[in-house]
Amino acid sequence: MDEHRLYWSTFGAPSKKPYSDSKSYHACFKLDCAHTATTYATFDGGSNNFVVDDQQVYWTQSDSELFSCSKDDCAGSTEMIAVDPALFGRRIAAHQGYVYWSSDTDLLRCRASGSAVPEVVARSTVTNHLAFDGARVYWQTEQGIFRAPSDGSEPPELMTAALPRPQVRNIYENDIGDIAVAGGHLYWRTERRIYRCPVANCIDAGPTLLYTGDKFIDAFKIDDEAMYWLEGYTTTNDPTEHAKLALRSCPLSGCKQSTVRSDQPVELNYSTQEGAAYAIDANDLYWLEAPSEPQSPTLSVLHKTAK
Repeated sequence: MDEHRLYWSTFGAPSKKPYSDSKSYHACFKLDCAHTATTYATFDGGSNNFVVDDQQVYWTQSDSELFSCSKDDCAGSTEMIAVDPALFGRRIAAHQGYVYWSSDTDLLRCRASGSAVPEVVARSTVTNHLAFDGARVYWQTEQGIFRAPSDGSEPPELMTAALPRPQVRNIYENDIGDIAVAGGHLYWRTERRIYRCPVANCIDAGPTLLYTGDKFIDAFKIDDEAMYWLEGYTTTNDPTEHAKLALRSCPLSGCKQSTVRSDQPVELNYSTQEGAAYAIDANDLYWLEAPSEPQSPTLSVLHKTAK
């Protein structure tokens, strides 16, 4: 999502049998999405990796090739900007003309126009979640959340340590997932909880618990006033089945009871949950409802509701 456009990904195509590996990345102008939809890329295989910054869109193919093109006109301007066999389908992120990703051992970046050798942002770093605050990048690992200058000019700084893993029952319940930075605070979610701390002294102040969910929390985001996430159960690894999730929110200061923001469950294929499940702008919430049978990529159902 940006000021003018909505971006989304779809799976499957008319010529493919249901639950094919075909993927497409799209955009439209929010004021008239039905008549302005455009497709940036369609291909088979690979993970769902599609991000945008102020000028460019970025995506991966074959889990190792990174591509980019202008948001305004992708026809004839698509460029492969990097190849990294050690990307392994991990999430990519974009910020101020650079695309960032975690290789097998290091956090890397390169310009949208491509570069011969990717720049190293942080050594010995494997992550799937990044956030940006001006000239700094934040990321999570099993050890906690770190930050460093986005150009890698200083060594990483530990912001908050991960809580210990339980020895019994669900050992992953304290693992850090999505992170976000805004208003002088660092926010993050675990399996069922949302926390924050002040950026200025996070390691000393420690985490403040903002919300505890009854079910699993995923796709955590924030804006200037509220936190948003999907909450529900994902009980299967079968890509032909769907998980019905509720879009919820509460104030940035936290809440005991969250507010359901979607008038029906947000339905996402399990294998695409790392894609663009929903988006927020100054006034509205948008989400993509995957059809039960794959249709033409631009015929998937888009929903919008006021914030």
